[in-house]
Amino acid sequence: MVKGAASPAGSAPKAEPGAPAGATAPSAPTARDAAPKLLEVSSLELRFGGVKALDDVSLDVRRGEIFAVIGPNGAGKTSLLNSISGLYRPQSGEVVLHTEEGPRRLSGLAPHAIARLGVARSFQNIELFRHMTVLDNLMLGRHVHIKGGVVRCGIYWGAQRREEIRHRRVVEEVIDFLEIQALRERTVGTLAYGLQKRVELARALALEPELLLLDEPMAGMNVEEKEDIARFVLDINQERGTTVVLIEHDMGVVMDLSDQIAVLDFGRNLGTGTPEQIRRDPAVIRAYLGEAGEALIAGESSGDAGAGGGTAEGVAATANAGAAQGESASASTGRGSDSANRGSSDDSGSGSGSGPGSGSGSSSTPGNTDDSRAPKP
Repeated sequence: MVKGAASPAGSAPKAEPGAPAGATAPSAPTARDAAPKLLEVSSLELRFGGVKALDDVSLDVRRGEIFAVIGPNGAGKTSLLNSISGLYRPQSGEVVLHTEEGPRRLSGLAPHAIARLGVARSFQNIELFRHMTVLDNLMLGRHVHIKGGVVRCGIYWGAQRREEIRHRRVVEEVIDFLEIQALRERTVGTLAYGLQKRVELARALALEPELLLLDEPMAGMNVEEKEDIARFVLDINQERGTTVVLIEHDMGVVMDLSDQIAVLDFGRNLGTGTPEQIRRDPAVIRAYLGEAGEALIAGESSGDAGAGGGTAEGVAATANAGAAQGESASASTGRGSDSANRGSSDDSGSGSGSGPGSGSGSSSTPGNTDDSRAPKP
């Protein structure tokens, strides 16, 4: 079920009476416009030598929403998350986090300082301590909240012991929330891939973030594991009130979970909107499927195609079906050629196999052997 809603395609607000010709009235404010901003990215530019990973990217994330960032491989999605979390330093632009104390500029801050402001993340490649237990990895998520120094933590008595018990209580709540009670004492390196991804999500949650950045949390998972993570992401957003920025390639998951979607391609923001707006955006379709995909969309929109309905998902399904038909036709052609070759070989008695009454390396049916090789009476 798509969380976001879009206005009918092609509709435009009517001009007010007495307004100049061609003028349109401002669009009516939406519920999203009323929600306060939590994250604001303005004109972000990130370069690696002559390569622009991000090119004038701007977007804003509202408090309490699930904001998805999609795009083809190499579009700059992970670079955007790395710039927000402080792992990369963009050459220009700024990232602002609107906290309860007021706006805080994240650009230029170290990753641990950004984490202290309430920004947690998971990684595309699992970044856990494989030789530590699940519990120890989750306790590391509380590190930015621990007030004791080396001496107090080493003595582990009195106030420091009470503080660790407090942090352990938070971690236990996260363990129960993500249903990993049985894994508490397991070494991370012994867990299946899908469970390791869940533990990494748990470590990010242990920080108790206001903003959670998830970089492909469902990559490499089977259908059942994806359903579990999708349910947890919804619960994190709805029950814990955490704002989520999600990178994901599974378009079905993105369309079902997201309130807003931003589309990146070659480091540029092609557009931002609701799932319904994005799935019908020609620029998005072109980025994923090229000019041919856009032509298919135009045909579907005019009623020439079937159930695709002029959407990116419909074109993707059509393209996949076409590819499958092409493979089937190729296989049929190959089988026909093989049959013809076998028939020709049977007639000539010079196929590649061997059969009853055939000579060495020849293929012929009984009673149709080569006279020159038949035994003389």
